[in-house]
Parts: sequence; C-alpha cells; structure tokens
Amino acid sequence: MKKVKALAAIISCVYGSVCFANFEIGPQLKIGPEYIHYSYREPSIQKRPLNRGTLYGVNAAFRYDRERFFVNFESKFLKGSGKYSGKSFVTRRRGGRIERSETELHYKTSENKLVESRGTFGIKTNDFGFYSGIGMRELKITSPNVSGTVKRYKRKTTNYLYFPVGASGSFYENNDDFNIFWMAEYDHLIRGSIKTKRFSNKSSWKTNNFNQNNGFGLKLLLALKIKSFEISPFFNFWSVRASKPKSYKTQMGARTYEVTSIEPKSTTREFGIRANFVF
Repeated sequence: MKKVKALAAIISCVYGSVCFANFEIGPQLKIGPEYIHYSYREPSIQKRPLNRGTLYGVNAAFRYDRERFFVNFESKFLKGSGKYSGKSFVTRRRGGRIERSETELHYKTSENKLVESRGTFGIKTNDFGFYSGIGMRELKITSPNVSGTVKRYKRKTTNYLYFPVGASGSFYENNDDFNIFWMAEYDHLIRGSIKTKRFSNKSSWKTNNFNQNNGFGLKLLLALKIKSFEISPFFNFWSVRASKPKSYKTQMGARTYEVTSIEPKSTTREFGIRANFVF
C-alpha cells in the first residue's frame, strides 16, 4: 500500500513537470538484445568486488510523442552467471580460520521505468531537456550446490523503487537517417528491500528481510542511430547505505546464540551495450 501511495504522489509530481521532446511525433517502438558486465562491492568488507558477472537479455521501449509532450516506457530482462569472491569462515576442531572463496552465482534481473515530459527546448539542431517518472528494479542471485555443508540457496532478492530525474538530447534532430542521442539520469531511491536466505538450511535463521531506503543511482547513455538501427553503450551506478541492525537467533550445536546483523553499504556498477531495431 505504501508503494501505491508513493507511486501516486510521484505521478502527480510528474504531470506538473516541464520537460522536453526530441523524437518524431507519433508512436515509436524499440527492441533488441542487451549485454551487461556486473560488479558489486561492499566497501566495509573488502575493496575488491564481491560479485562479478555477465548478463544477457532483451530490452524494449515504447514511446509516444506529441509536439510538446512525450511518454516513454522501458522494460528489460537479463540473466547470466558470475563469481562470488568474498571471504568464508571454515570451522576446524580447534577454532576456525578465514579464507577467500570463489563461488558460482546465477543472476536474473529486470527493470521497468515510466517517464514523462512536457515542453521542448531547442538550439539550432540540438533538442534537449528534462524528464521525470517512476522506476522499479529487481535482482535475484542464486547459487548452485556448493561443497561442504552449504546447500542450494537463494542468497539475495533485491527490489528498488526509485524516482528518476534526467536530461536527454539529440544532435541531428532533422536528419531521419542519422542521429546521436545522449541521456544522463539521477535515480533517487524511495524504497529498497532485500530478502536474504541463509547459506545453510541447518540455521534457525533461514530468511531475513532488510530495508535499505537511503541511496541513489546514476545512468549515462550515448546512442548512435542509423536509419532503423540504434546501438547504445551505457553505464549504470548504484550506491545504497547500510540497513538498520537486525537481531536473530541461530543454533550451533546444543547452544542458541543471538546475533545482530545488517545489510552493509553497497555499490553496484554496470557497463553495458544494447542494439535496438527502431520501428
């Protein structure tokens, strides 16, 4: 219910915005493959990336333009694999030790974004301006069977609800066969939720939920359009603050312990490229 209220508030704000339009009047559809190199860090734990991987999938966008108004809906779904290169605790008969581990990970991610703008700005052949809207992002990370006592688990399911505010433009607006577009966007995190499952099913703490509601994202894109084909390299970045501490009980042998845990501050970097056919 809170998400619905937040969405309604943002839509009302969006419809009061004054932005731009830089495409031809009428509907436009884009669809094509997308590739991403994914890198995830938790700076308080280690400087090197904890998760790295490559994802492949499809993206699509539908846009409708009027003279001084446009609405654009984007959606994508990708999946892939990578490595977890963090630290693990290995139990011995007399104490324990910390060692670095390499674990295979499987990724699934989806993102949906709706933006709207009104008004146009133009200097010679350059159209540019601002837009705002609403976006939702989901990332699921799973691991196959791992040696030792670790069983198959779903490590994280991350959901972000965010408010995008961006600027975009084109360089050759009057040329139907060739154009260059650019986009720069700031994403304000409204709500972030993370569901984490324990590595071992033997723990009494099998699942836990963390809320990370403080953070931001950045997106940069440059698109080259030749007739009905468009290729776009891009960069996405997320920085999310740590969650509030959460306590849970876990059992080791015959004893039960109370442990306090947090979801630490994290940063995510995505370098990618997409190739779209424009209709």
